[in-house]
Order: sequence, then structure tokens, then C-alpha cells
Amino acid sequence: MIKMPRRLLAMVLVTLCVGVLTSYLDNAYSAKAKKYEGKVKKIELGDKPKTGKITIVTEAGDKTFNVTSKTSVRIIDVDDKTTKADIGSILSEKKDGADKADTAEIESKDGTTAKKIVATTTRRMTLTREEVKRKVEEILQCNAETVGKAKAVVENPGTITGKVKVFSRHSGDTIIYIESMGDSNFVPVQKEHIADTKGLVKKKSPGSPRECPIMDQLNITFTPHVLPVLKGSVVDFPNSDTVRHNVFSPDPVPGTKEKINLGTYKVGTIKTVDVPGVGEMELLCNVHSEMSGFIVAMDNPYFTVTDRKGSFTIENVPPGTYILKTWHEMFASVSKEVTVSSGKVTDVTLPKMKKKR
Repeated sequence: MIKMPRRLLAMVLVTLCVGVLTSYLDNAYSAKAKKYEGKVKKIELGDKPKTGKITIVTEAGDKTFNVTSKTSVRIIDVDDKTTKADIGSILSEKKDGADKADTAEIESKDGTTAKKIVATTTRRMTLTREEVKRKVEEILQCNAETVGKAKAVVENPGTITGKVKVFSRHSGDTIIYIESMGDSNFVPVQKEHIADTKGLVKKKSPGSPRECPIMDQLNITFTPHVLPVLKGSVVDFPNSDTVRHNVFSPDPVPGTKEKINLGTYKVGTIKTVDVPGVGEMELLCNVHSEMSGFIVAMDNPYFTVTDRKGSFTIENVPPGTYILKTWHEMFASVSKEVTVSSGKVTDVTLPKMKKKR
């Protein structure tokens, strides 16, 4: 008879017990959970993220299920890709209430609350990596060019380059800015296609072009994640995604006491938000709770955003001595005095940034 070491024997017994228990639980769940299949008829969003109702047409008639934040939702799209999603991702753009998800297989224990939803759709749920990369580059370039137009015209301006490190996976999404630039009477570039309505939030007419600065929505992500703008700017909020979004902010718009909620709007729609003052506002989505972004309004146009390595460049800076500062959503600001000379490049290494307390 082969003798096994006690520790090895114990590990084998534990593995067997776990396997038996997992199999038992899976069988028990399968025995209790019933599957319902049918054409998707209607989807309604709830008051809380990832909640709502889904109605499908079964052989026994229409069946409506409650969707909770614990409901597992996956979508199989036209490219046969399986995408983890939520109830808001399969909303339709049709006015009759029918949904983009053609069919759905729903598992439910009690017949009223969905535990698992696997929906199929004839559209693409996500953009390719190359498509996203191209769109992001276009947005960043356009935003940078728009800010540059607000700078003062100076003969022989200087340039600030440098690097900053943060204690995280990468040093990107850090705003580098000059704290003060004299009287700060800088005027942002005025947009040509703005709705003639009152309020901070407006909706552009169908067919109107996108104008920078832009905070886009791509693959259920705010793009860019961090958008610095000059105070007084009007920010475009297009929806370039394949699903609907509902952008809102828990913070007042800089320079006001008003909080925004853009409502749920379809792909191709562009809404705008006026940002009259200096400050920051976080952006969230009522449909997709994993989405997060920031708009930071600055007093002058001499700012930029670092790349993943923490490198940055601020061009066309008037000669003089300034305080260079940083902004990051998770890390405390650091600063350094810098002197810019005519026609020269000033290289700066900022102190390491540490987490906010």
C-alpha cells in the first residue's frame, strides 16, 4: 500500500470536497433556476445603475423580469463577441420601445427576477483597439490645438518640458499647469454651432459638427479620462459609442452651484455644457456605473496632460518666472518654480506625487 504524506493527503481531500460541493451547488442552482427564451420586446431602466426591467416574448406570452445590480448580463454581438454588459447597454434607439437586443435567454429562480441574461444583437458592441486609438489621438490633438488658440501672441516664446512620477501603474492623466499668468484675461475659442437656449446644458441640432474641447464616450469609457479646459469654455459631449449613455456629475459645474444631468441620449447626439468658472467636476454615467472622468477648468491656457510615462510639454510660454503645479484625481499636488527664457526650452523634473490623504 502506497503511503501519502499527511499534508498531501489533506490537500487531496480538500480538493475533492471542494469539487463535490461546487458540483452540488451548480446542480442545485440549475435545478431551481429556470430558463426563459424569447424575442426582446421592451427594456426599462431603473432609478439605480444597472437596474431595470426586461420583457421578452415567450411561447407562453410576454414575460417581464426585474433586473438588479447582481444580475449577470452578457451580450453576443454580430461579430460573435461575448461582452460583459449591463441592462443599459442593450437599449434601443427606436422610438417604439423595441430593443437592439434581438433575443435573450434569461435564468430566474423565482420567475420574476433575472439572475442571468445572455442577449444577442445584430450590431457591434465594441470598437476595435485600432479604432479607439485613432479616435483618442484625434480628440487629444483637437483639444490641444483649441487651447493653443487662446494663448497670448508673444515674440520668441519659450517652452517648458519635463516629467513627473506618481506612485501608481503609470504617470498619465496628470495635468501640468502654470498657476498664475498676470491678469488671466484669456478668452476661449468660441464655437459656431451652439443651441440658442438658456441653461448650462444644451443640445446641438442634428447634423452639427463636433467642436473642441470634446469629452467623448467610446467603448463605455469617457475619452479623454481627464479633460482640462480654459474657464468659459463650452464642452461638447458627443456619444460615439454603440450604446446609450446618461452623463451626470455629483459636483457643481465650476463657477456655478448647478449640477448637471444630460439625460439618456442616443448614438450620434451631441450635448454641450458651459463651464464658466475655475474648478473640477467628476463625470459619471447612470447607465454604466464603471464609467468615470473629470473636467478641470483652468484660469489660463498654459496647461497640458502627461502621457503614461509622465512626460509633458507646454509651448508658447511668455518669458518669465512661474509656479508650475500638478493636478491628479488621486494624488496630492506638487509644485516647482520655473524660469522661462525667450526662444529656449526649459526642462523640469517635478517632485514625486503622493496619494491624497
